[in-house]
Amino acid sequence: MSISTGPSLTAIEAETFIRADPARIAAALADPAWQAQWAGGLRLLPYDDRGVEGVRAVVTGLLTGSCEWWIEARPGGGAVIHFWLRTRPPRRDWLRNGPLAGRRDLLHRRNAGRRWRTAMFGLKDELEGSTAFPARTRGSS
Repeated sequence: MSISTGPSLTAIEAETFIRADPARIAAALADPAWQAQWAGGLRLLPYDDRGVEGVRAVVTGLLTGSCEWWIEARPGGGAVIHFWLRTRPPRRDWLRNGPLAGRRDLLHRRNAGRRWRTAMFGLKDELEGSTAFPARTRGSS
């Protein structure tokens, strides 16, 4: 996961490989219960549901911006899930947001990234089940 910041936008980017059918992955990512695991205080308003290929959504709540995830099928099975969360910094309104608004926003972004990563590893474990790569033993190639 990486976090890049600029004067007007912050982006969180993550990629995860899951050895499962992309349609199963898309169905799991679209499940509101799964989304609630990582979204926390974020409200997702999808505006481009691309089915098996992913979702684009407007983000409101603790953070304001947009997010998207897309599923890239891989030859030989499985898929890479790419995730972007783009947020705008809070307004510079000390009376409304307080002097620590920027710090609070940074913590919300980091927490959203951590929750996404934790939820993705849980989904990976659930979907891969016994289809995970076999353990490598010494001397095997």
